[in-house]
Amino acid sequence: MQIGIDLNQYLCKFPVAQMKSPFVGETMQKDLPLDRYQDFVIQFASSFVKMDHKDFVQAKEFLSVVRLDKGDFLCSAGEPFEHLCFVAQGLFKSYFTTPAGVTWIRSFSAEGQAVGPYGSILLQCPSSVSVEAIEDSVVVKIKHQDMLRLYERGAVWERLGRLVAEDHYRWWDVREFELMVLDAETRYLSALKILAPILDRITQRDLAQYIGITAEALSRVKKKLKQ
Repeated sequence: MQIGIDLNQYLCKFPVAQMKSPFVGETMQKDLPLDRYQDFVIQFASSFVKMDHKDFVQAKEFLSVVRLDKGDFLCSAGEPFEHLCFVAQGLFKSYFTTPAGVTWIRSFSAEGQAVGPYGSILLQCPSSVSVEAIEDSVVVKIKHQDMLRLYERGAVWERLGRLVAEDHYRWWDVREFELMVLDAETRYLSALKILAPILDRITQRDLAQYIGITAEALSRVKKKLKQ
């Protein structure tokens, strides 16, 4: 199917889970020791910039780790939220709910990805989305103000913040293009590619809400493409 543009050139690392948690399957407490996740923090940061243990020590006082059970909310629409968060384990969905009660999923966030209402944090306004754990999950978090303090401690942190923001913008650019330009069939095919590493972890209902159609419409799209 021709859509007039090669989506491959737009795909960035945020929509695809690349990192696996070494703690899958463990029973965890709500607040977890940061040292257990040192390697995750360094690995995540190193996917953008060169970082080592020395840099981690600079950030250690600002970082914390928290566990969320399946169904817990990292944040809810309309509420203030001030933490930049990164998924060490598990899976989240970020979604809007219309006044009529209809849910549309903006994104999924799995291991090695940022999660949360980034734009609302920068604007210092209430979250525009709800972020829900759809698996038992673990996030490493840092307050936005503390991240700004880290920028002053070294160029590596400022560069990390810039590159993460640029990656987020590239992701939102392709997401906006999909929703405003592509038809449902093409959005479905794009979702199969972008979400390939986590497709077996999300429900068909959630997939439909990500594509922007009803579950019934998704069934019709799948049936048509099989013909």
